[in-house]
Amino acid sequence: MEKVNVNIIRVGVIICEQLYYDKITNRCRFAIVLVKNTKWSTYMDFGGTREKNEKPLNTMMREVQEESCNMIYISDSSVIRTVDDQGNKLYIDNKNNKRNQINSINREYIMCYKSNVIDHHIYNKNKQIIENATMSNSWNETVEIKRFFIGDIILGLVINKRDEHNDLLCKASDGSDNYIFHETAEMIHNFINYNEKTNIFGFIQNNPVNVVRKVVYMDDKNKSSKFKFLNGTTMLVI
Repeated sequence: MEKVNVNIIRVGVIICEQLYYDKITNRCRFAIVLVKNTKWSTYMDFGGTREKNEKPLNTMMREVQEESCNMIYISDSSVIRTVDDQGNKLYIDNKNNKRNQINSINREYIMCYKSNVIDHHIYNKNKQIIENATMSNSWNETVEIKRFFIGDIILGLVINKRDEHNDLLCKASDGSDNYIFHETAEMIHNFINYNEKTNIFGFIQNNPVNVVRKVVYMDDKNKSSKFKFLNGTTMLVI
């Protein structure tokens, strides 16, 4: 049984949207949702550094919640693991829907939700609430969320000849030019190659997860919670 390094430093997730219709460009396509990082000023997958003794899944869930300003909460059952908590590489075999081991991607999860769910207006409102609470930097690492159609990413990879050391210039769904962080671009490239063997994009598109929208409200019993600053934010539970 082959294993990857169990001391995984960073864990992330590729969040896909089954179909997204953009009113500006009048296109409806399978899309990947990325977030703009303040430190690198580029678009990245959701993810970050694993804390001591933290399970990779819990790292991913925590980082998504922080970087989306509490807009996205991902449950265990909604993601496909490409590496388990022990460091074993996994993938979904589309023929029998069972998990198998493969020499491929590690430290990254993948998931897909139904169409036109994530709303940048919710993100902006949540961000304002959190900023007003003057929270730590971990809740203020991002400034914007955009969608990128997978076809545009593939085109960008071809035009730029997949230079893994430079950020990828790519059009977002709204037609604007943006840079995708080189490590994220390389991860997406790996998933694209991975898809040719496993049809993982086809699998997740045909099995999107449901999303429940809720407003976070702290009652009197929970006002002492360390997360009370999230009071009034809107959460999409995936």
